[in-house]
Amino acid sequence: MRITSHGRWPAYGGDPADMIEIDQLLSAYAYTIDANRYEESADLFTDNSVFELVWQDDKGNLQPMNGGKGIRLTTRADRIRFQSAAVGNPPALPRKKNAEGHQLINRIIDVQGDKGFVRAYRVGGAMQYETDVVRTPQGWKFSRMLIIFDRDRSFPA
Repeated sequence: MRITSHGRWPAYGGDPADMIEIDQLLSAYAYTIDANRYEESADLFTDNSVFELVWQDDKGNLQPMNGGKGIRLTTRADRIRFQSAAVGNPPALPRKKNAEGHQLINRIIDVQGDKGFVRAYRVGGAMQYETDVVRTPQGWKFSRMLIIFDRDRSFPA
């Protein structure tokens, strides 16, 4: 399986209103995940989106997570099941409890018409996000989320 990343620094820019909406989309993802609100998190993705976890080796190559088995989810149900299983199926909360959460910083947003790209780091540097977004009748949504970890990790398959 070949894993691809944009591997580029986009010429960030675009309509400021779109950039703000996309920034809010990424923030909504972090808040819903940290509050265990996986149904709401799933609403932030298009029906045909791809959610993939990989790790980057010392040469900058992307490798499949889970000891080479990989984690690539393409359905809403799979994303909800995975997110719930990854943290032990806790109850949904009105807000994050304890832990540092998904504090996403250094966001680069590039918008070209009805498509966009976002790159962000998680505080602590253990992972970075490369996401593609598209404008839908319901607003901006994720069409692809690639989460790149600093090392291989094991998650429920």
